[in-house]
Amino acid sequence: MVIGITNLKGGVGKSTLSQNLAVALLQKGYSVCILDTDIEQRSSTKWASIRDGLGDGVAHIPVSSIEGGQVAKMSEHNSSLYDFVLIDGSPQLSKTATKTLLISDIVLIPVTPSGLDIWSFENFSLRLEEVKTVKPSLRAYAVLNRYRGNNLDKEVIDVVENFGVPVLNSKLGDRIAYREAPIAGLGVLEYKDTKAQNEVQSLLTELENIIKS
Repeated sequence: MVIGITNLKGGVGKSTLSQNLAVALLQKGYSVCILDTDIEQRSSTKWASIRDGLGDGVAHIPVSSIEGGQVAKMSEHNSSLYDFVLIDGSPQLSKTATKTLLISDIVLIPVTPSGLDIWSFENFSLRLEEVKTVKPSLRAYAVLNRYRGNNLDKEVIDVVENFGVPVLNSKLGDRIAYREAPIAGLGVLEYKDTKAQNEVQSLLTELENIIKS
């Protein structure tokens, strides 16, 4: 299964979601890889390099750094090798975002509670609707990142759902662990914040239920 993790805006948590979901899937017994399409940051590629240097105590997660033009071919190839292929999307590159939507079985759209995210989500939702005209089976869900439970968070949820995109019940809180763990080459499930761990476990459970349905 191919899961695209994308948004046209940078800094919303695409790599955070990709890395932590990969660790969660691996710990659940699935085989998983990440395709890193962010040619500027390469956050997941750097994370994997740090991770591989930690030794035998930390499980290897394959991460391929690829150009946008390779995403369809690599996704198809890796789908035959892994239970899950996660595409860590790139911001602003519209062609790559469209390709990611077209080849994904499920799309997760990380959104942070900010006015800029609300504005950019409108453009993304238009792209999503265009893709659904040729791929009506595509399932897309927003994931609220850096959630605090305040009025702005609730406003973002309302706006996203008004664009016809359901918001997952599972949310990633505004926690230091999500910023510290990747620097150490880890996911939060391998780190020390139990609240963050519970959030990622909840996200995986919700995702598994969506797949089963």
